[in-house]
Amino acid sequence: MKKLLTISVASVMLVCSSLAAFAAKAVKEIDIRKQSEAGKYYVVFNGNKASLTTPTPGHMFVAWSKDDPSSCEEAYGMNHQFDEPLLSYLKGPVAGELLKESLDSCSNADYVLIVRVSADQYKKSQKVRDEWWKNGPLGEKYELLVTDCVAFSSHIAKSLGLKVPERDKNMLPSSFIQKMIELND
Repeated sequence: MKKLLTISVASVMLVCSSLAAFAAKAVKEIDIRKQSEAGKYYVVFNGNKASLTTPTPGHMFVAWSKDDPSSCEEAYGMNHQFDEPLLSYLKGPVAGELLKESLDSCSNADYVLIVRVSADQYKKSQKVRDEWWKNGPLGEKYELLVTDCVAFSSHIAKSLGLKVPERDKNMLPSSFIQKMIELND
């Protein structure tokens, strides 16, 4: 009985430590403003791990907020319209669009890069987003590694002067944002 109890306690501890690791987030905050100013503006890059249960390669999206980086006032990401993101890698573009993300998505992201920006940088990044929204990449086509969620997020990051990793070495959203977090101080 004592041996069984020891195994049960060990099992519970293992499950709890696994859940704690799963709930843990990688979060980094940087400030790229050239000078201080009134008001607080944030562009927040969010990434999720690949999932075998859904199955998806993960997801990356960008949020904009004022005053509080966790408020996630608006968030957008490039999405495929059907359950065929991997098919786009094999056959080329599939139907896709830039979509507003659920505001809950921000609190559920696995990796987060919070970028404090100036009011001008904030507006510039929104303009880049609006151009992507208005024109749509390749006429609203989604293609893994070309016009996907990482490509959209990378486009916004570059408009702010952030360093972005090489895509061919960081194909998944989770590896891309982890490397992006590492590159930017």
